[in-house]
Amino acid sequence: MTRHFFNRPAGSLMLVFALLYGWAQPALAAYKRIEMRDAGMVSSTSLVPSDYTCNEPNKFKALCFSKRGIYLSVTAYYFGQGFVSAEQFFDQIDDSLKENNITILELYAAPEMSRAIAQRDSVMLSLSGQRVHALWMKTRLPDDMLTTGVLVFSYVPNNGAPVTRIMGYSLAYPASLDKQHDQLKADIGRFISSWTYEQPYVQASNSSHMQFLARLSARERAFRESQDQIYRNNMSILDSSFESYLRRSEASSAGHKRSIGAINETRVMVDQSTGQRYEVDGNFRRNFVNPNNIDQQMQTDNPLVNPNINTNIGENYNELVEE
Repeated sequence: MTRHFFNRPAGSLMLVFALLYGWAQPALAAYKRIEMRDAGMVSSTSLVPSDYTCNEPNKFKALCFSKRGIYLSVTAYYFGQGFVSAEQFFDQIDDSLKENNITILELYAAPEMSRAIAQRDSVMLSLSGQRVHALWMKTRLPDDMLTTGVLVFSYVPNNGAPVTRIMGYSLAYPASLDKQHDQLKADIGRFISSWTYEQPYVQASNSSHMQFLARLSARERAFRESQDQIYRNNMSILDSSFESYLRRSEASSAGHKRSIGAINETRVMVDQSTGQRYEVDGNFRRNFVNPNNIDQQMQTDNPLVNPNINTNIGENYNELVEE
């Protein structure tokens, strides 16, 4: 009787392993892990395409670049006390974008990147309570260049003195490569989602933060707790503000509209205190409007949100009811 290779269990397993190894190698070889430093210490690592050259001088001062004319950058746009919403940020940079002939082509929510960054940062005690909002953004630059990437708004309690941090993770590339946009977008997504902090860096950072907390007096601790409650209230409002901004932003892309189009029906609701009727986004169970300024509206599904906490002078939101 003829005996075939696949009749031998050991031989079968060896062949399967060989096939799996050969299949996996191109995927593994396509990316490499690079180091990033903070104050001279290796703080984190992440995956980039294997043809990228990193941590070397280049004309855009980018973290990495390739011979294909692609530049990977991590940019800190803002870091300061208080809350800066997406709408405030884009209002502030609008003139600068026009002066530099930069056009936003796409802008839409990136919840998967928000989750990845929140998970990445969860090991850092100094970032406890952080709220993350991420946006996919594509822009057209001068000199026939495009960018694709993620703009990240991070809000951190910061021991009773909340801060906003706005970071950009992007790839700049020649417009001739735009047919590869989906792959480039996947590359920047992989760079973010594979970003991990090095354990010695985490330990050093957390140790420093614990020493800081140990030095706080009882009075300082009480103040910090009260500020944390204010922070949580403000975060609920910012969450809704963020979603509302995306829905009315003129820069929202067709792709974003498709992603919410199926549930983006409208309905008519009434402000009982004034009798005024409003057409509102049907996505949310609760809708609020400031009758003194109807441009100030808020939508949420959170039954605990009270938009009249920590408002500015002239802001007084009424909840709308079904007509």
